[in-house]
Amino acid sequence: MKRLRLVLAGFLLLGSAALVPGSQAETTPELNVMSITGIPSAELAGRIMTAAYAKLGWRINIVRLPANRALVMAINGEADADMMRIAALDGRYPELVQVPYPLLRGELRAVTRNSNLTHWDPVALADQRIAIRRGVVIAERATAGMQVTTIADAKQFLPMLLRNRVDILVVSNIEGIDPFEDADWSQLKVLENAVAPFTLHHYLHRRHADLAQPLADVLANMHVSGETDAITARFLEETDQADVWQPGSLSDR
Repeated sequence: MKRLRLVLAGFLLLGSAALVPGSQAETTPELNVMSITGIPSAELAGRIMTAAYAKLGWRINIVRLPANRALVMAINGEADADMMRIAALDGRYPELVQVPYPLLRGELRAVTRNSNLTHWDPVALADQRIAIRRGVVIAERATAGMQVTTIADAKQFLPMLLRNRVDILVVSNIEGIDPFEDADWSQLKVLENAVAPFTLHHYLHRRHADLAQPLADVLANMHVSGETDAITARFLEETDQADVWQPGSLSDR
């Protein structure tokens, strides 16, 4: 009889755990994902990855930080993943595992207020003062050897150009997203020729390496089904993004 009571008590405990809201049995696993603050494309990436993780039964908590700090936290294992970095980062940090399907595609473009400049050409623009966002590795590589100022605060990036403290900004055109908030593009000119094309990938800390291929498969399926395009279209509509990426003179705008 004593053994029967113990068995019944065990069943009651198991049953109560399944019925209590918020119990461990019902908890959805969650990952902390680092994302670069102040970049609209990172917000789009967050929406896409939230949907992708949900299909695998995971939730993500997005933490927005400056680019370098976000990367360091992912490398050190203080976070579970980094939202998006260039493909070339793969293999550079053994602690990070790339999800082998592009999350977003884009290119670096040069923006200026100088109507005499027409094309991106590092040799011809050697005397120009260039500004890039700190921590954007592909921009650092593309402007190596030029007169470069790195800007950490996203809010100071465009004002540096408008106040003539720099001559050219190197900015990311990712899925057609305007890199600035409330910019008056009538004052700006996009130079011909991309500075560099790139793809952005999601990166996991190595302790979650087993999620890399499943996430890649989900992202591929979302792309084929049109879900990723639908998420992007909604984002562009909600954020009122303009088509600002056609190269041309200031007077054309």
